[in-house]
Amino acid sequence: MQRSPQPVKFSSQPDLSSERESQEQECTRNVSTRYNIRKKNPDEQQMEDLKEDLLKAFQKMMTTEIAIIKEQNSKILESNAEIKSQLELNAANYEKICNRVTIIEKKHEVAMERINQLEAQLDVLQKQFLKNTVEVRNIPYDDKEDVHNIVVNIYKTLEIPQIKDNATIFRRGRNNGPIVIEYQDSKSKETLLKAARKYNSDNKDKPLGTDILGFAEVSSRIYISEPLTSLTKKILTAARELVKNGSFKYCWASRGNILLRKQEGQAAIVVKSLSQIMDLTSE
Repeated sequence: MQRSPQPVKFSSQPDLSSERESQEQECTRNVSTRYNIRKKNPDEQQMEDLKEDLLKAFQKMMTTEIAIIKEQNSKILESNAEIKSQLELNAANYEKICNRVTIIEKKHEVAMERINQLEAQLDVLQKQFLKNTVEVRNIPYDDKEDVHNIVVNIYKTLEIPQIKDNATIFRRGRNNGPIVIEYQDSKSKETLLKAARKYNSDNKDKPLGTDILGFAEVSSRIYISEPLTSLTKKILTAARELVKNGSFKYCWASRGNILLRKQEGQAAIVVKSLSQIMDLTSE
């Protein structure tokens, strides 16, 4: 047995009750939201205003400070530029000065070389002039002295033939300056020098002195030697320093030259210049 389906009911009016409920809920929600946003109290508002004022003041201060720093940096950059310019100028001037010093040093070297050459030439001339000359030092000066008789007395003491009449004898200066004997030949000069060395060697306890020659008021050793040129004296002084420090054992002058010897029996070295002394010092 078949049943007929139930008839479908239709309504021509909308469900107004449901729509109204929905609107009421929305209205209630909005009201609740407005009530949740409450107003700030005066203290909180004052704090917010203070924060805002402080922030503005800080921003203003920072802006001012940055401007000052920028100005300072600008001045520093200008100052650095001036310093750099001055340094570059100083560097250029320094380079010029260095170049001038180099030129002066080269000129000085050339001048010194020339001076050394002239000094060497003068030394040769002086040695030639003094090659036949002997000096007698430490003889007391007397206004009434006779230097010729003094030399004759020396010859007698040394037991050598009397001095020739053609020799020139005089005292250089006063205040016990040396008595100078200028011979006409080198043989007479060597005779006196050898005799003086032999006498002092044979009489080491009492070498030739003023008391032996009759100067009773003064007693000092008498030195008989060949005169040295200015350059040779400098070389002799420097050479004696090598003996003092032990580099050499013997140092002496002979015929206007300075000689050094390290040990007995070794060959003597003739020193001709101060630069040679420097070379010997560095050995």
